[in-house]
Amino acid sequence: MADFRAVAWRPDRSFALIADDNGNIYKYSPANNCYEQIHTGSERIDAIAWKDNCDALFAGGNYSTYHDGIVQRYPDWVIIYHGGNNEKYWDVAWRPGGNDALVVGESHGNPLARKATLTGTTPLSPLGGDYNSVTWKPDGEYALITADANKLWMYNYADSTFTEAATFPAESGRDNEWKPNGDYTLIVTSILDFGQNGLVIESKTGKRENGKTRRRQDFGTVLFPMMGDLMNYSGV
Repeated sequence: MADFRAVAWRPDRSFALIADDNGNIYKYSPANNCYEQIHTGSERIDAIAWKDNCDALFAGGNYSTYHDGIVQRYPDWVIIYHGGNNEKYWDVAWRPGGNDALVVGESHGNPLARKATLTGTTPLSPLGGDYNSVTWKPDGEYALITADANKLWMYNYADSTFTEAATFPAESGRDNEWKPNGDYTLIVTSILDFGQNGLVIESKTGKRENGKTRRRQDFGTVLFPMMGDLMNYSGV
């Protein structure tokens, strides 16, 4: 059995979809506490995003002759974008209340980003290094993208532009998640200069909590130890 790579609950929580290294899709049903394979795939899947209770998108790929970068549709399994084996897509997220999603990834150190609908994708012009994850602000105005090369990027929906939102002392931004009211986001990173402990970053202005300020940058960074380290950005 291949390694599992992604999981996402249907919005009504009636079941979850799980994807593996080979692009096989499984359905987990909590009612009977079991899962079954419902699709045999061909490309690695790394992310699943539900649009509503009916439709979802998968994104994935890997650097090999066996796994190309793809964006695939559920429930009919149509591949709406098929790239080459120099592309891989790490994450996909639907714009809240919208009919399009943002798909992000990388190609040998260069960022990849595509705007996707249920019928096709459009390439965008991202900046920076490898893109690892994307999360939309709840109002859909923009998305934050964690990336390699110590950067956090902002994608503005209105004009499809990418701008640098913050720099942090880490090798890679791995993931981020918005508080439901849009007040701030938490960003998880790997880190080089503090013993590989990683960071949890709260993108909200204001108070210091446990520990002393260890680093300050122009955009208002407060860094203190807490489950590794916690950094407070006032610039996002």
